[in-house]
Amino acid sequence: RKSCRQGRTHALRPLRWLFAASAVNSARGLEVEVSVEAAWPEASLTAELLEGLAEVDRAQDFLRSLAATAAPSVAEWRGAAARVAEAQLCCDGSSSYGRLLSLRARHAFSSAAVQAARGLETADREALEPKDCPVGTPWVVLGRPGASEDVLCGAEALAGLQTRLEAPAAGDEQSLRGAPKRSDLDHVLFEATPAGQAYPEVIGYADLGEPKSAVVLLKALIGLADFLKGSGRPGRVAFRHGMPAGDSPPRAMMAGYGLELLTRSADEVAKASEGDASTADAEKDAGGACLDEVADPAEFFHGIDIPAMAKRHPGSEAALCGLRGDLVTAAEKPLLPWELTRLGARAAMRAVRLANKTGVAGLVALGEVAQNYPSGWGRELSAGSAADVEMARELMQDAETIKGQDSLEVNGWEVPLKQRGALPLLRSQLPLFKGVEMLARSGFDQAAMFQLLQDSRPGTSAPTRIDFGDPRFDSRGSSLVFKFSW
Repeated sequence: RKSCRQGRTHALRPLRWLFAASAVNSARGLEVEVSVEAAWPEASLTAELLEGLAEVDRAQDFLRSLAATAAPSVAEWRGAAARVAEAQLCCDGSSSYGRLLSLRARHAFSSAAVQAARGLETADREALEPKDCPVGTPWVVLGRPGASEDVLCGAEALAGLQTRLEAPAAGDEQSLRGAPKRSDLDHVLFEATPAGQAYPEVIGYADLGEPKSAVVLLKALIGLADFLKGSGRPGRVAFRHGMPAGDSPPRAMMAGYGLELLTRSADEVAKASEGDASTADAEKDAGGACLDEVADPAEFFHGIDIPAMAKRHPGSEAALCGLRGDLVTAAEKPLLPWELTRLGARAAMRAVRLANKTGVAGLVALGEVAQNYPSGWGRELSAGSAADVEMARELMQDAETIKGQDSLEVNGWEVPLKQRGALPLLRSQLPLFKGVEMLARSGFDQAAMFQLLQDSRPGTSAPTRIDFGDPRFDSRGSSLVFKFSW
């Protein structure tokens, strides 16, 4: 989000994404909001949590726990999903991977993966053409040896899934399936597929954001998976994300992606408009029409609120417009070089002082300075006491000690400029947090594991075997082998 004054020109550079996305901008008061929306529906919190837990092999347990969850409303379902996800991780609610999982969900990290799974559902719908099965309804594709696929849609049909599996196969041997029978996007609930032996395959589709549909499907799939396992029969049962119901579900907000908003500062606008004002415009300003424009921050530097004066003294608009013009001209007058001293540090000091009163005020202060710098704020920032001068000097000295002019380091990784986004950072830290979670689940200390894995990053060679002196770790010796994928 960028804050900019109304009347400034702005432009959006064309965005070329690997996915179809649209940029939406809307003016509200003196601000312009810019957001990136994907062309597909948003992924629910439950779906995001499932994809994150799949990274640490906890997806099946998560789905089984969800199937036993009673949540009549979407809000309760979201809360229940969060609690279930937390219970799947280590450390009694203090898992570092759980915090990473929260960040992933907040930035729609798995939105594209969820939509890819929905694409498989679309392919199956086009090939199988299920009847009386609107989008958003839970449904299953049942594939059995020697027969074309069966479709079971809705709660009543899914209740008889096991019965349908045991019924004699009828129909054409030709497969009508549109989507691949196996995919990396599947969340497998049961798999026993001996080589050279035919077996049934069951794929279920549902939107995890809708509690009733999700629970109906998960109960049917889990019941069938337990039946196959208990009877020692081969087969494969998997869950896939389905499309949400409705004609126009909310689009996914791509919070982890970025775009560039180009604005023109007050200085540039003033220079570009010099000499362009016509006589008619001058006459219009003389009549007081200038007071209808958005106030320029320069006039407040002199402690004068012209719009308030105009309200209290009707009929003085023309004179006030002239005064406003004089104030703007004075504010834009070039400053002497020695007056421009450590303006960046002084702007930071001003923002901190305002932020101590209210956090939002500090951000607004930085936005105001950025919109009219340096001509408007040069005098304001340069003015101050001897203590301010000394503090600004100390800030600049501290800034000089920072490594590089623009650097970012995360867990020992010097982040390249092109990688400084929410999604690249989350993706780069995933192996580290994943390794810590899996080791902490085995009883190791999280902090110690973070230190160990960070020391094993690319660079100076690190040990690949750690001797614990306990033969239970390795029957062939007395060492535990760690394997990491970076």
